[in-house]
Amino acid sequence: LKSMPRGYEKDHPAIEFLKLKSFTATQVYNVSEVMEKDFVKKISHKLIALKPLNEFINRALDTEEF
Repeated sequence: LKSMPRGYEKDHPAIEFLKLKSFTATQVYNVSEVMEKDFVKKISHKLIALKPLNEFINRALDTEEF
């Protein structure tokens, strides 16, 4: 970003992350883990943990002027 998104202070502790071009979150699973009965529950917890990051990125995109 060339300028700060509206609503964010210049000294916000996470503002440097807005300058990144992409974000990636990964988790490695082996085949036996994927085949476990509770795999969907496990992956759901991981995705729920990522929700705040997604909301942060969406707020930044919604407030940026084009």
